[in-house]
Amino acid sequence: MFKSIFQDVHGMKLPAGIGSLKNLLSLTAIHAGGGIAEELGNLIQLGRLGVMDVAEENISELFVSIKKMPALPSLSLELNMHSTRETLSSWIHSHLHHFFKSFA
Repeated sequence: MFKSIFQDVHGMKLPAGIGSLKNLLSLTAIHAGGGIAEELGNLIQLGRLGVMDVAEENISELFVSIKKMPALPSLSLELNMHSTRETLSSWIHSHLHHFFKSFA
């Protein structure tokens, strides 16, 4: 939301073990790195997820985790400004069809 004004806004870095909060319903403005993308797969009750700093090194794990969340009506992803946008965009476009088809 503030990316155009503040170019260096990043998501909050969460401690390891966040995946143990199984009844968490909302988690936004978080950093995708540090193994957090994989831990999110344990939070299957989430109804709202907002992830910032999505980069090439964590996007695969992030999508695997998101597919485990059946009750996720609100999803926001922000790409890392320093990642290769072309590579991430290409990866996202090539996997989006398969990704959303898995929810059907």
